[in-house]
Amino acid sequence: MHLLAYKQWLILLRKLKRIARSKGSAHSIAFGAAIGFFIGMEPIMGIQMVVAAFIATILKANRIAAILPVWVSNPATFIPLYGFNYWIGYKLTGWGPGLDEYEKVLKQAEIIAKESGFINGIIEGSKHLASLGTGALASLFIGCTIVGIVSAVIAYPVCLRAVEFMRHRRQIRREKRHHRFLELLKKHEEKTSGNKSEEEIAG
Repeated sequence: MHLLAYKQWLILLRKLKRIARSKGSAHSIAFGAAIGFFIGMEPIMGIQMVVAAFIATILKANRIAAILPVWVSNPATFIPLYGFNYWIGYKLTGWGPGLDEYEKVLKQAEIIAKESGFINGIIEGSKHLASLGTGALASLFIGCTIVGIVSAVIAYPVCLRAVEFMRHRRQIRREKRHHRFLELLKKHEEKTSGNKSEEEIAG
């Protein structure tokens, strides 16, 4: 499970690097990523990408940059992620059962997901969670919202600097290639000019 989560993060980082090469502004990309990380923390797996794309469209952020980070919550990470988010909400409110009981629900959802598919795991897990009462649901959503806000606040400046850095480095490489091309062109012209001078002298 940990290896799968690590691979998911690597895939996410590679795709974000591709987005950095797109034509959108650095602000639009970073804003989209911040939206994605916020939505990725919310307990709405199954519709996260749609919600992230919708919000990004309304707020004029990069939609692709918003969709990718929602995969921070995936089959390999949702138990520790939502467990932590619930713990934050529970500590702040005291609503719902303790963390041990909540983790049992998540583990039941994981077992169902392995046996009958991830979507069924989400559905059954939601039913089990609802059976814990409105206090548990409130603690989960409060914790997810707080962690989502913190994630978004961190993601925006980090992604903004990363995109600006990658674009600056790319621009430097382009200028170096252009400079080398001009040098080669100059040498070629000098060589051609020298050959013509020799032919004129010989003639």
